[in-house]
Order: sequence, then structure tokens, then C-alpha cells
Amino acid sequence: MNFKRPLALSVTGNVAEKWRVWKQQFDSFIVPSESLSKQDKVKIAILLTCIGSSSVEIYYNFHYAAEDPSMAAERDKRCHRFNKKAREFRELQLNENVYVQLDPEKSKWQRGNIVKRPTKTQPRSYRVQLPSGQQFQRNRRHIRSDHRTEGGDEDIEDPRRILPMSSDIRLRFFMMK
Repeated sequence: MNFKRPLALSVTGNVAEKWRVWKQQFDSFIVPSESLSKQDKVKIAILLTCIGSSSVEIYYNFHYAAEDPSMAAERDKRCHRFNKKAREFRELQLNENVYVQLDPEKSKWQRGNIVKRPTKTQPRSYRVQLPSGQQFQRNRRHIRSDHRTEGGDEDIEDPRRILPMSSDIRLRFFMMK
């Protein structure tokens, strides 16, 4: 099957708008031609063939600036500070029962099941299906594991109140003394 390739990208005038339109045309060309499943070298060659000689020249003459060592040290320091406070979440399994927070502004959580796990391009994003059949994509921090396997489909304000955490258990133990 032959698909009409897009005209060359013009790099004069409003280049951002021209790029947006050209990329839509290119996507309409490359998706039906099943070129997305090919090796990266082949996809780059297709892009460079379609984009035009002016853009090819820009592509081959583009050089990344060397990173300033002081900026790298500052970035590493910020990463270290962030990682000291960041939490690691357990990876959730397909069909695992969970509670999902649909609106981060509210404290209401709803029951659901994991129907899609993270990918390389979206490493923290899960797809959750509610009992109603609706699906939502949420970051792991808006999903809590449902340690209870039985029970109704009720919505709750905060699953941490009914799902005991290790610190809750210790606190309850000391309060019973």
C-alpha cells in the first residue's frame, strides 16, 4: 500500500506552528504504513527523507552543549535531597484490588482493579478499572493496595484508615497497654 508522504517542512516564519502541522501529517503517514514497528535507524531515515533538505541540514549540524560541571554538581545535590524524602512504592500486579484517588483535591478513594501496568515510557502510571467499568490512568501515589480481598464496592474517604499500616499497628499495641 502506498501512502502520500508529507511535503517538506518549511523552516521560515512561524516554525513552531509549521512543525505542529507537519508532525500531524507525518504521523498520518507513518502510522498506517506500519513503520513504527521498524528499527530506530529505519524510522530516522524515513523522517529525514520526508522532512526536507533544510531540516536534514539542521538535524546533522545540531550539537549538544557540554554540561557545565557546577550545574551537574548542583543537579546531583538536588536529586540526592529529593531522593532522601522520596518513597518507594511496591509494584502492583495486574488484576490486583486497589483503592484509587480520582481527585487529588479530595480525600475520597474508590475501589478498583489494576488493568494495565507501567511501561518504559510511563514508569509510574497505572490504569485502574472501577466496578462501573470506567478506567482511569493514575500515578502510583494516587493508588493504595487493598489488603482486604473481600468486602463491598463501597467508596471510602481514606483507605489508610481501614488498611493498617505498620506504624498504626505499633501505635495500637502501645495504646492497649
